[in-house]
Amino acid sequence: MPAVQTLKNKKGEVLFRQKLFLHASNTTPKLPYQPTKKEYSKIIMDRVNTTRITFQNLLQKGIPLSPFLEIGSERGQRSLLLTNEFGANGFMCDISLESLLSAKGVMENFNYTKLPVGVCADAYNLPFRAGSIPFIFCFQTIHHFPDPYPIFKEIKRVLAPGGYFYFNEEPIKQRFNLNLFRRDYHLRWYEKILKKLLILHFISRIGKSETDHNIIETSFPLTTWQRSIDIFDGADITVTVFPFGPTVKRIKNKKNGWINFPLLVKLMLASLGGNIEGLCYVNKKHIAEKKNKTSNILACPNCKRKPKLLYHKLKKCLSCPLCMATFENKHGVFILVSGKQKKALYN
Repeated sequence: MPAVQTLKNKKGEVLFRQKLFLHASNTTPKLPYQPTKKEYSKIIMDRVNTTRITFQNLLQKGIPLSPFLEIGSERGQRSLLLTNEFGANGFMCDISLESLLSAKGVMENFNYTKLPVGVCADAYNLPFRAGSIPFIFCFQTIHHFPDPYPIFKEIKRVLAPGGYFYFNEEPIKQRFNLNLFRRDYHLRWYEKILKKLLILHFISRIGKSETDHNIIETSFPLTTWQRSIDIFDGADITVTVFPFGPTVKRIKNKKNGWINFPLLVKLMLASLGGNIEGLCYVNKKHIAEKKNKTSNILACPNCKRKPKLLYHKLKKCLSCPLCMATFENKHGVFILVSGKQKKALYN
């Protein structure tokens, strides 16, 4: 049975994102080795610029980008890009309520005018109806789970017939690493020396602050990636050896070990690690954009049947017709987490 995040891991995600938001806003600098406010602004700008090119390339391939769902959306910068520059509509989803609430500030910084629908949810239990969304994507998200398989399985459930799932900036496991310690964004003095000596990359891994908060920071070998990607009907995969290549592409087929590479590339991946990018699909065919209302896509996270939620315009909340649960809208973000988890994570 695949490993899954524990409640402790999820609590860590929520707490760390709260601290990171306060730190990046200079309100409470509690994370000294994380990016400063100025550095974080540049990081967001760089991510938006890079993602813009990605979305343009996907459009050229005929991939429908709307309605969309972003999983692990952080402060919503990529969802905001899709909504405001590509005319798409959709959902930015994250387990961190603080991150989603901060999307409004990002919107104002980029002079955007439209805010995607914010959904606070658990990636293992996406509050969306089966076969409802044609485009799902995530960046730098899957490595926060101990195994991508159950996440990909849930994504496939939500994908509309002919829909696409795109992921990028995910690490391939570097096997030749002593893993003596974790390092942060800002290196300590001795880590800087080790970096100049070209040793740091082979004795440490990133994510110290995250793992100190019980957040999972991991990477997967190609065999694990293939097992998870095989859930989908087809996929185009791009693997790049860190830091500058080579880059190798593969198209999913029925052959076992289809994500297979020349011996030299395998050795380089084992020594240096790498990045994997994927465009996966179900029942590949072109589909037209659907003008679905929020209430036609969102589903109850408490019920196994995932019934359609009812929207109450006056109260600006959602309710389930089966279990009668009510889900609040907090400053534009729907909190769609099952009852037990909601109390543990947000109260």
